[in-house]
Amino acid sequence: MRYSDEPADGDYVGTSDNLAGAELQPVLPLFTYILIGINVLVFLLTSNQITVTLWGANNQIAVQSGEYYRLVTAMFLHADISHLAFNMIALFSVGSVIESIFGHVRFLLVYLLGGLGGSLASILLNDANTLSVGASGAVFALFGAEMFYHFKYGEGLDERLNLQFSLSTIALNLLNGLRPNSGIDNWAHAGGVVSGGIIAALTTQFMVLTYPPSGGVSLRERRKPGLLLLAGISFALVALLVGSAFTSLLPRTMTVDNLTFTLPGSWQTSTDFEDVPLCQERNFECLLVGLAGVDAFFEIQRYADLAIFQSAQDDLEAAQTEADERDSITEVTIDGHEAVLWIFLGSPSRFLLLIRDGDTVVRFYFEAPSADFDRYLDDIEAVVSSIRFDES
Repeated sequence: MRYSDEPADGDYVGTSDNLAGAELQPVLPLFTYILIGINVLVFLLTSNQITVTLWGANNQIAVQSGEYYRLVTAMFLHADISHLAFNMIALFSVGSVIESIFGHVRFLLVYLLGGLGGSLASILLNDANTLSVGASGAVFALFGAEMFYHFKYGEGLDERLNLQFSLSTIALNLLNGLRPNSGIDNWAHAGGVVSGGIIAALTTQFMVLTYPPSGGVSLRERRKPGLLLLAGISFALVALLVGSAFTSLLPRTMTVDNLTFTLPGSWQTSTDFEDVPLCQERNFECLLVGLAGVDAFFEIQRYADLAIFQSAQDDLEAAQTEADERDSITEVTIDGHEAVLWIFLGSPSRFLLLIRDGDTVVRFYFEAPSADFDRYLDDIEAVVSSIRFDES
């Protein structure tokens, strides 16, 4: 048997027999506790499904539209208290062991990158409209890492690595997820397990277990600068993804045919109109923007018939004679184009703008409950003032 801090095989020195009953010097699982605290705090701030959706639930359509931060933020959101409780108990059980044996950096790499792998598997393999939240993808990555560490380092870590608990948890969840309408994201779990094992395998290239003559087991970092470089790149990637959330708060310029306009950053838009209650009651063919999580929507439609514009003008002028003081019908000019604006503060309240563009009519329509309509007026005015036509 050979004892060395720099083993020739680049893996470890000694045999699993020397590990029996041995204890590694434990590290305080500080980041396990911090992650549990963050998850609990976020849960207290996200009280319902609407908030969870807006705060960053994972969804294929949203991610493809540029909201990449959802791959990370979904890992810190939970549907209900039982969902949170299960994940946090599992995180404490396996996370504290992984972090105390293999260190803070390696633990965070497995948790964050493994969880990211689970999020990617979820959007790639689930239905496009699926909304997914939960720390389980990251927690299952820890389970995957635990299995890898167990099979790599043998019996000496059996007392610390509870493989039976990990395997039973994985199996029960995957089987439970096969039930119809279970609400369990099996693809995120499976993606987490596989990703966690891969990250664990990569990071073991930077560590070695040694068995000194005095007995016991010692974990040493080998090529530590390489591990720190990998960690720096990985954490920067996660930070970049999270940072992309701030870009979603900026105004967004959209172009439809020859028409360009800017939507306020405060409008959390959705292409899944099941997120927008009012949209479920309508059957428009050209809904452009639903305001996710709120009972309001914004629509734009183009009519290739100028008679619609004149008919709408006539109808609005007739309505003006019966309108009360809450109604406002005004002829306006939008980027040099003749237009008619109508605001009805009823139940619900509506905003209608008809713009004549050559031989066609462009129709802007906004609808919201009367109690909420006033808070959207400034945003609507900003959209109208941003409208521009490309005459080329």
